[in-house]
Amino acid sequence: MKDKRLINVRTIITNVTVVTMNERHEVYNPGFVMFEKDIITAAGPIRDLPQEAALKDTDLVDGQMGILMPGMVNLHT
Repeated sequence: MKDKRLINVRTIITNVTVVTMNERHEVYNPGFVMFEKDIITAAGPIRDLPQEAALKDTDLVDGQMGILMPGMVNLHT
């Protein structure tokens, strides 16, 4: 049996506080981040969740009310 995550290319993390690193330092609570392979394709408030979330080839991940900082790179590890 293959791991489902190896098949799906699109992943959406929901139920998180998204702290952006954009010019306006926007925060979306609750928010989502969508990425395909290793590229962020969308981020925003949960009310703007893309229609792709309903597709069966999309991996939905519950962020369990965590904080998500897309684009953050930790150089200390």
